[in-house]
Amino acid sequence: MLAETIRGFIRVWPADKAGIKQKIKERKLARYIGTESYSLFVEKIPQILYKSAGIDESQYLIKGSLGNTQPADIPWFAIYDQEITKSAQNGYFIVVLFRGDMSGFYLTLIQGWTQYENRYGTKQAKIEIAKQAAIAKKLLRSTQGFSLGPIKLNSKSNLSIGYELGTICSKYYSSDSIPSDQELFDDIRNLLGVYRELKGLIGVDILKLGDDLDDESYQSSVQEGKEVVLPIGKIPVKKDNNTTTWVRDKDVAYTAIARTNFRCENNPSHETFVSAASGNPYMESHHLVPIAKQEEFDVNIDVPENIICLCPNCHRAFHSSELEYRNRLIEKFYLKRKEKLKSRGISVDIDTLKEYYNAI
Repeated sequence: MLAETIRGFIRVWPADKAGIKQKIKERKLARYIGTESYSLFVEKIPQILYKSAGIDESQYLIKGSLGNTQPADIPWFAIYDQEITKSAQNGYFIVVLFRGDMSGFYLTLIQGWTQYENRYGTKQAKIEIAKQAAIAKKLLRSTQGFSLGPIKLNSKSNLSIGYELGTICSKYYSSDSIPSDQELFDDIRNLLGVYRELKGLIGVDILKLGDDLDDESYQSSVQEGKEVVLPIGKIPVKKDNNTTTWVRDKDVAYTAIARTNFRCENNPSHETFVSAASGNPYMESHHLVPIAKQEEFDVNIDVPENIICLCPNCHRAFHSSELEYRNRLIEKFYLKRKEKLKSRGISVDIDTLKEYYNAI
């Protein structure tokens, strides 16, 4: 079944690919449907996996791709947890990637490349996707025998390089020695277990891994800040032109924290350790209107009036607590900060604020 279907695809794809390329060269419509490759790869393989590998069709979506406007250098078929993604462009998922020379294929747990390219640009995306893969590898407690090492797809396209850099773990199979259906099914089920574990560790948005690390670095820098005095009223927007992220000024955050005398605004009785950098109780800064939403405002939202001083536990609650408690936090601080935000030209209603936190 599966092994034989893969052998058949490896056998016919080079000729089908050449035929499609010729049609493109002759300015004829490239047709995948009707080719033997399409029948085997896009239609038959998903049917086999649903029926014989016991993959739950209500939870997982299986899709194969031979390319869009051009035949793919790296044909693939993917297994998506639909709560995470339904597209190879986003999230993270299981995918079988065939080498460009069809000498073999990898069963991998991988990240979508396009989400990084869109967010960072091609050059920086290669750095960021590799960084996220390294973090994910360290988080996993078990890889079920899958390798954490690099993969080699024998293609120089940016997309192929993105696949290589975004791989979290993998297993390689040579085209000359494809294992039995049972071994392939067992490997897929084992990798599904790793997939579920990673989901439990990081949630559905893998991009937040880097955001969390960036926030940790930012919070550490805040401890070394100094108090500043800003002009009254609206403050112009600042953006780092070298990245796609919005600048957060550690001195502005330190100013907001110092104004509370380093006490948690949610509950002043909450105690933390003493910061080695400042000599004061360690508190974290939290933007009530998330800094990620800066693009929706024509004024700077990185101002003390939008920054709440919180102990680390209450800070996590803003992002990770159950819905009812998170809503209470949002409502509490919205009422406390509404007029102060307006003084800075920051206008937002409570429903929009809750949407920012996925709290509706």
